[in-house]
Amino acid sequence: MWKIAVVVVTRNNCDMLKQLINDLEKQTFKPKQIWIIDNASSDGTEAFLQNFSPPFFYVRFSQNTGSAGGYYEGILRAKQDNDAVWLLDDDVTVSENALEELVKHLDLLVKKKPIGAVRSWCASDCPYKEPFCTDSFAWRGTLITEEAISTVGLPQRDYFLYADDTEYALRIKEAGFSIFWVPSSRVIEKRLADKELIGKGVFKTTLVREPAKLYYAFRNQLHVGIKYKKWWQVVKTFLFAVKVIFVFSLGKRKESEKIIAVKLALKDGFCGRLGRHPHYIL
Repeated sequence: MWKIAVVVVTRNNCDMLKQLINDLEKQTFKPKQIWIIDNASSDGTEAFLQNFSPPFFYVRFSQNTGSAGGYYEGILRAKQDNDAVWLLDDDVTVSENALEELVKHLDLLVKKKPIGAVRSWCASDCPYKEPFCTDSFAWRGTLITEEAISTVGLPQRDYFLYADDTEYALRIKEAGFSIFWVPSSRVIEKRLADKELIGKGVFKTTLVREPAKLYYAFRNQLHVGIKYKKWWQVVKTFLFAVKVIFVFSLGKRKESEKIIAVKLALKDGFCGRLGRHPHYIL
């Protein structure tokens, strides 16, 4: 029987977190531990969670460490005496059999090849019936084996936000592990309000709204491409950044703050400057 720990990273999203905890309590496969990693929430999350008892464990940070810092600390704690760690954002809804389906297919897959992770399907509809291989993952809905964690280490905290999951998935793949989607397990993202549609026609695209998030997204994506010699990804990231800068410059009110953020992201990504930027504190 697999021993599974859950890690949820949260920040100022107490209402959705409550719904997620309700989903976790209804799981048909019961996790051994549920770690809630709180990135300095100020919305009542601490008051809500401080009296929870095992299998819930609550860790609160005095400042926001981003997704990278949150999952670093969560995985570090959760991998102790567990066989795998299931990672969830605080803004998802989880089907009752989501973890059971992941564990069932993980159990079958590990008999055939080294498995680094299996992950839940993250949309309402899925054209697939059976598990299939993938080269990457987002944190939400991903169940990572303790063997893979022990082999590749922990997430890179200096990414702070965005692409930290992509980098970790590439590390797992380079170590010789396979990653699989499991369509029968569903984890659906609910919060989309922090994104916006910009441009028109061929220049239309969806982006995060805040300059700080734009900075980390472009910087880290570029850095991942360079680090793993994914040169086509580097070119695509650069060209997309140029497109975004062009669209922002055409707006009725010039988005100078966002243009500066994207330009600085390209510079720091190419130069390998990581960590929390002093101008982009979230």
